[in-house]
Amino acid sequence: MGIFRFNDGQDKELLRELITKKPFAAAYGETMQSWGSVAAALSQAIGVEVYTKQVRDRLAVLMKNLAAGERRSAIGSGIEESLDANDVQSHYDEINGLVSKYAALESMHLQHKRTQAIKRSAKQRTSMSVPPGP
Repeated sequence: MGIFRFNDGQDKELLRELITKKPFAAAYGETMQSWGSVAAALSQAIGVEVYTKQVRDRLAVLMKNLAAGERRSAIGSGIEESLDANDVQSHYDEINGLVSKYAALESMHLQHKRTQAIKRSAKQRTSMSVPPGP
């Protein structure tokens, strides 16, 4: 069997699986299992066996391509495009729309984790600074 190369339809299916399964939100110790479930679901959907590493590598390429396209667009127009600036009608038909959706979900999740960590840290500091009662 030759080298597997993703086509546009398979990229879209990959991104839909990633958006649905949200592997970035997997609990500690379950990350590889989560990425494996994405690979298994994609393999079943497209009828070709796809490995976890292929899924992760392809996502990295798609994210890199989106960032490069946004840089080119910003240079060309002088205006930086927002991750939220995608056409709602074509959102699930365009690869860049799907990549943007995934990137936004991942970014929101990371921001939520940071906020929770800050709250925990502040709570620990206040509980440590409270003198013991009589």
